[in-house]
Amino acid sequence: MFKKEEEEEFFKLVKQLVLAGYTVNIENCTDYLCATNVGGNIQFNFCTPYNECYPDTSGKIAADHRDCFDKWSRCPLVLPFPKNEAQIKFLLHQLELWATKKGYTLSNKYHTETWVKKYPEET
Repeated sequence: MFKKEEEEEFFKLVKQLVLAGYTVNIENCTDYLCATNVGGNIQFNFCTPYNECYPDTSGKIAADHRDCFDKWSRCPLVLPFPKNEAQIKFLLHQLELWATKKGYTLSNKYHTETWVKKYPEET
């Protein structure tokens, strides 16, 4: 079962994504909460932390261009839940980027050097 803090982080991310214009579908599983988007050129998934099945979405958001997606472990964007406003802005920018034709090309050609797995260092 997930902790109250994890649930709060999860719903904070849901709220930020909805405010940014994404439609988010929430699934309440036995031991965790999971969310996916509906529509658009980006496919993303994130869950409250848990120890089973999908380590790439446990306490993280994974995303890929909808036409390139095959599995969560091969998404070019995998980030932990954002902790502050700068990380939220970075995440939203990355979701926009990976939904574009450029994002499609980078993902489809498997340019792993362009993949984003951590937030930039704050200055």
